[in-house]
Amino acid sequence: MTLKFDIDACTGCMLCIKVCNFDAIEKDGDKVKFDMHKCVLCGSCEEVCKDDAIKIERKPIDKSKLADYKDVWVFCETVEDRLRSVALELVTKGRELAKDLGEEVVAVIIGQDIEKHAQTLIQHGADKVLVIDGKIFADFTTDAFTIAMTSLIAP
Repeated sequence: MTLKFDIDACTGCMLCIKVCNFDAIEKDGDKVKFDMHKCVLCGSCEEVCKDDAIKIERKPIDKSKLADYKDVWVFCETVEDRLRSVALELVTKGRELAKDLGEEVVAVIIGQDIEKHAQTLIQHGADKVLVIDGKIFADFTTDAFTIAMTSLIAP
């Protein structure tokens, strides 16, 4: 995916700055500029841009391959060596979805020294826990975590 910004189309309304949860957009004169080290290409800015100045180009989905995917996966975030409470809530909700679909819940945790959280995730409803553990994951970076997660999805 790539972000395309048409500076000439931008009217400087600054709505994109207000909706960006990653502080990846900042005012630059009467326009905005993007910090692609912070941007996770979530699309929030694209949705609010009334001027169509922001476009995120995505690869088309090959719907014929969707049947190859199974289970309900939940990314479980850790902060300062602790599982975030929302991770446990999502695993519980994932359990409900998995039951309706006849699938399993797979929790994914990425970080450093985090294997200890696997049992807690199982106790909250995960059938499996995939752990990606390493020093490179001690602090969140979009690139490292994205590569790690996508390597699990499409090895």
